Amino acid sequence: MQAPINVNSIRGVIERPLTADEVRVIPQWIDQAVEKLLDAVPDLEARKALPPENPRHVRENVVRDALVNAVERKVRNAGGLRRFGTDEFSSEVDPSLASGKIFISDEDLARFQPRPIAGTSQGVYSMQLEL
Repeated sequence: MQAPINVNSIRGVIERPLTADEVRVIPQWIDQAVEKLLDAVPDLEARKALPPENPRHVRENVVRDALVNAVERKVRNAGGLRRFGTDEFSSEVDPSLASGKIFISDEDLARFQPRPIAGTSQGVYSMQLEL
């Protein structure tokens, strides 16, 4: 899969200038994020090609958002710093950034779930067998 994002996509969500080292490594981080996403959603390419009215269709913006979010977390805390402190100051990193690893969050993965088929019953004895 060709990554639908690039360094400028990340530059657009970080509220500071990117360093030269970040600009150099972000393309590799994007590639890693693509691989993580493909591992999590193996049929992604086929689902993107489905017609939009199909409940299994995945919109391109959902793919972009998941990849940007994964790389953004890495850029914000590349070293995996969890806590920083001195005698006069202490700071703790947001737990979602604390690992310093590239991952696709559960929140992003939830957006890849097939939409329910409209007009189907959701009663106790109803089961959607196929899409």
